Amino acid sequence: MDGGYEEAWVFGFTAKSAAGTAIGGLGLTILCLFGYGALFWSRPMPIPSPPLFILVVVGTLVVHELVHGLGFLLVGAAPRFSAGFKVGMPFLFTTSPGRRLTKGRMLLVGALPLILIDLVALAMGFYQPTVIGGMLVFTLNTGGAAGDIWMLALIARSPAGMLFEADAGPRMAGRRRRPGSIGGEFARSL
Repeated sequence: MDGGYEEAWVFGFTAKSAAGTAIGGLGLTILCLFGYGALFWSRPMPIPSPPLFILVVVGTLVVHELVHGLGFLLVGAAPRFSAGFKVGMPFLFTTSPGRRLTKGRMLLVGALPLILIDLVALAMGFYQPTVIGGMLVFTLNTGGAAGDIWMLALIARSPAGMLFEADAGPRMAGRRRRPGSIGGEFARSL
């Protein structure tokens, strides 16, 4: 506890959250494949070469985290990029240790890759040579963001006045003002 705030909840990568994220991600992936395919069903969809497929997969994952980093920069926080392997799953993540963000700013940081990358991927569907690439990017970005979506839901449902810190990864802490405290931490936070 510090600055008049106490930890209200923590979202960490545990076996249970990994299972939920994997199931949610699989469901989102299937939904995205069918949705994108239905939207652009009349366009020819050439199968990409294996090297191009790998480039799109790796590129999407890296760009997704870079856009989270852009979100942190937009709200005045310094991003830190990392990768790890936990609960049998590899992952990439972006944090800003020591910086507490308001609800609106953390929602912006969390949602920015879903909005920007998915809009670009949808636009790719209107240009025939990039339809399948757009489908892959849209599917990987949205399906792979199941953990982001879960955290966004937790943040959105949190009471006003809470502060959020993406500190060590992937871990998110929601902090609320301690009863009776009048500290100025909220005013000093982003």
